[in-house]
Amino acid sequence: MYAMTDASFNHQKDIGCIGFLTANELTDLNNSIIVLELIDTKINESLYGNTALELFAVIKAVEQMQLNGHNKMIIYTDCMNVCELASRKQQLENSDHKLIHLYSKLLDLMDEYDITFKHIRGHTLNKTKTNLDRAFSRLDKMVRQTVRKTIKQYMQNNQEQSEVD
Repeated sequence: MYAMTDASFNHQKDIGCIGFLTANELTDLNNSIIVLELIDTKINESLYGNTALELFAVIKAVEQMQLNGHNKMIIYTDCMNVCELASRKQQLENSDHKLIHLYSKLLDLMDEYDITFKHIRGHTLNKTKTNLDRAFSRLDKMVRQTVRKTIKQYMQNNQEQSEVD
């Protein structure tokens, strides 16, 4: 099973979005449905920041694939932190890092399932994009647009509220 994950975070408004898509075949990623989840880090402080959201997106994708009965997973992400996680396992196991709850969860999933992470460049020129790059660009765009639209709606609602007051 294949997946792609991405996240976007706005530090000024403490709002982020994770997204992932999954497919049984690598060639189907470009046509897969994107799953998005909006995160308000004022409510869920443990997911504050882009790295936390990138880790959370991978966890959610693995959980989805696991629900579909898959034990072998290849996950594409632009987050080098995720791609290099296996090499940092011993260092993280004895850590009090502020994201240890997410690292531990993902390391546990890596122990339980056959997970391979593959790095994909986040932004490539259109003329050099492969089908994988196009699939990732679609995901990246949806995640970023969701954050922007949410902030825009938030700003409009606050402006309308201040006009009523």
